[in-house]
Amino acid sequence: MKLKHVIGASLAVLSCHAIAQEQRVVIDNSIVGILETPEGMNKGPAVLILHGFMGNKNELQIANTNEGVLERAAATLAQNGIASLRIDFQGAGESSGEFKDTTFNRLIDNANVSLDWLRHNSLYKAESLGLLGWSQGGLVASHVASDNDDVKTTVLWTPVTQPYITYSKLFGAQLIDEALVSADDKVFPFTTSWGVDAELRAQFFKGILNTQSLAAISHYESPLLVIMGKKDDLVLDGSGEGWVKYHPGETKLIEFDTNHTWDVFTGSTTLDELVMPATVQWFNEKL
Repeated sequence: MKLKHVIGASLAVLSCHAIAQEQRVVIDNSIVGILETPEGMNKGPAVLILHGFMGNKNELQIANTNEGVLERAAATLAQNGIASLRIDFQGAGESSGEFKDTTFNRLIDNANVSLDWLRHNSLYKAESLGLLGWSQGGLVASHVASDNDDVKTTVLWTPVTQPYITYSKLFGAQLIDEALVSADDKVFPFTTSWGVDAELRAQFFKGILNTQSLAAISHYESPLLVIMGKKDDLVLDGSGEGWVKYHPGETKLIEFDTNHTWDVFTGSTTLDELVMPATVQWFNEKL
């Protein structure tokens, strides 16, 4: 167990000092996660945190720190009395499996298995459950929310809303269209827009058309918070309104003057002063 000091001086709505406890866990012999709990607490609200495409449980490193975005998010939640489990999907980070075998069904299954672990584990009693998904993790979270009636609230950060448009920006429409008419197990190499080489099977690309986040969220009735960036270059401008339109329950849409990654390559200001305060306030009210 690791004790983690958290300092949130710039977060006006948050506590200034706290200690969080981190425990590495292995779920279903394949999924590695970090259970982060408020110090001295063994029960309370808990959130499953889902990372984005080609990410990991800690996510992008914040400029001028040694901390990832989701690592800081988990610490901030713990600082405010909310436990969390952040996972590496199979094929990412420490979890088993190969990235090229990723499918949307596998991502959703990984998240559902992890949520069930959070629900029943012996380390921390989750008295209420929430979801936090970033980017592709938001798409996955929309399906997990619709699958689980006991998820009291869901928060989506810059969620993939229209998958074909977003992934066309990542891969190019030509690659996706070729994969759509190929055998499921055919491997397609690609280079991301940020210069990373990787490969995925055609089955992943086929899932782009039949894994629709707005359709999923239409079956989820509990409160939903969606936080978008006005300068997002991956999620189509105006997509946030779709969540308001198709979610049948209480919905709040917040749009900040930032990009898809909360400008973390230049610092933590947007995350610390805008995104996390809104997220913590929502979970405190709804969870």
